[in-house]
Amino acid sequence: MKFRINPFLCFFILFILFSCKNTKKEETKTESKQITATIKFESVRVRKLPDIKGDIITKVAKGETVTILRKTDNKEKVADYDEDYWYEVQTKENLSGWVFGALIDINFENISKDKTNIANNFSINWKNNNYSFIIKKPIILGEKLFLISKNNIFYSIDIKTGKTIWKQKINDDITFLPIIGIDFAYILSNTNLYAFDLKNGVKKWEFKLDQVIKIEPVIYNSNIILVDSQNFIYSIDSKTGKKINSYKFQSNISYFLPNNENILIVTAENELYSIKM
Repeated sequence: MKFRINPFLCFFILFILFSCKNTKKEETKTESKQITATIKFESVRVRKLPDIKGDIITKVAKGETVTILRKTDNKEKVADYDEDYWYEVQTKENLSGWVFGALIDINFENISKDKTNIANNFSINWKNNNYSFIIKKPIILGEKLFLISKNNIFYSIDIKTGKTIWKQKINDDITFLPIIGIDFAYILSNTNLYAFDLKNGVKKWEFKLDQVIKIEPVIYNSNIILVDSQNFIYSIDSKTGKKINSYKFQSNISYFLPNNENILIVTAENELYSIKM
């Protein structure tokens, strides 16, 4: 018995299979998340070109969400805002144009889930996972970044490359942010003040106190001013680590403020003093 193949039936089956394949592709495509941003100010202008003089296409209200399409390669300074990129955005009315970056808040929660969009819209200069949990706010000076990790390691990092320039382990809990001077970086632990060379991280000197420091120290007239838990106020030479002077207050010091050649002291008893050290 011979079987004949119906060409119309074959065509119908192929059509069904092809349609299902295309539908699957479309479904996958719609799952891709877009990078969005929220407008920060009222009536933000969307321009035809990434330029403050570019023609205005439309204005977007504060709080409205726009979709980011791409950004310029370089940052620039616009009016009184900090340097930022220009971003090409698409509004809910499907109008596309350019908005200055300082006028929008990028919704970063979608970026980590959509690596394709990161590659198309953003460039990561560098990434470094070698540091354990950072416990203090990093400090930037010139092209160097200074930070303190959870295990009390003090780092100096090259901002351009993300590489560690030097690091120092502090054998005590670091209590305050580093103080960055002209030549030295100063670290205060519970009862010790350290000075490290900014260039190579070599420890230059160490000053030991009898009591815990309770107020964040400051550099003033090339000296470091400290106040301990017993209300002693110290003046330490920032270059040598030698004590220049100290003064014992009978009242509990709340905070102090350098002023010209004097130090203004405010106590918990609402007393105000001006002393010269």
